[in-house]
This record gives sequence, C-alpha cells and structure tokens, in this order.
Amino acid sequence: LINILAGLVRKTSGSAEVWGFDIAGNPRNAKRSIGIVPQEIVFDPFFTPFEVLENQGGFYGIPKAERRSEELLKAVHLWDKRDAYARTLSGGMKRRLLIAKAMVHAPPVLVLDEPTSALDVLVQSTVIDLLHRLRREFDLTYLFISHDLSLMRNFCNRVGVMLRGEIVEEGTVSDVFETPQHAYT
Repeated sequence: LINILAGLVRKTSGSAEVWGFDIAGNPRNAKRSIGIVPQEIVFDPFFTPFEVLENQGGFYGIPKAERRSEELLKAVHLWDKRDAYARTLSGGMKRRLLIAKAMVHAPPVLVLDEPTSALDVLVQSTVIDLLHRLRREFDLTYLFISHDLSLMRNFCNRVGVMLRGEIVEEGTVSDVFETPQHAYT
C-alpha cells in the first residue's frame, strides 16, 4: 500500500487517491501531497540533519529561500544537533529526523510505517507525543501503519484492517476493535 501511494509500485487493480488526487491520473500532485516516514532508517549517515533536510528540499525543487529546515529541526527537537553527523544520533533522534524529512515539502498527509518499531518504551512515548503535537501544529493527516493494536487504540481516530491487499474492515477504533465484523479482525 505504501509503495503504491508513493508511486513506487504500480497497482494491479482498484483505485487510490492521496488528498483527492488519483495516483494514476494525477501522480505529481498525489506525490506532493504525501510524506512517507519509512520503518527503516534511510538517510545518508555522513550528512548532518540540516543537510539531510536541505537535500530533501532540493529533491522536491523547493528554492533555498523557501526551505523549512530550521523550522522542522526545531519542531522535532533536533536543532541543537543540526551540525552533528546523522550517524551519531540515537535511534529516537533518527526517527524524529525521518519525520522532519517527510515534511520538507509540506504535505498534508504523512504515512508512518511502524514509527515506533525498535524504540524503547520511553522513546516510543516521546515519538507519539511529537506526532500528536505536529498533527496539531502543521494540520496533518496521518496514515499510521502498525501491528501494535494498543498503540493504534491510543493514537488513531479510524482504523482499517487489510488482508491480502484488501480492506476487510474499517471504521472507528472502538467499532472495529470492540465489535469486529470480519473473522480476520
């Protein structure tokens, strides 16, 4: 699903939209409407956090004068680490840098793939608090992908359950988890 929404994999059937833009009919606007925070840590470890965001802004064609690298590093509490090599950051800091990287082009939608995986409980809590704050400050919509049901209960407004690429159930968190309608759920 993530790769289809990002335009990395061609869908074989059905339709998909990001922020009202069909991914096949209007791929450029669909891609500009989505930021992806992958499960894996993916950025060049020899760049500083500031350089990571500046490079990402350049990939999106954002003029230097309009880049938000400082604002984003401050938002994810990494401004004091702006000149450190990314490889020296802790796991939680790297996760926060990935979140900022996904936001450089100001997308209205962030896809978060297991954003708290491989983090200890305290750091998980910090990342979740950060995501709640960023959602309010930047008016973001999240597509949160996780196997952690307790995390989803505490974070999500709506959930969808997928089985073999199809949504078999969706609704409010309480509807889906308290009165599931599908055997898989």
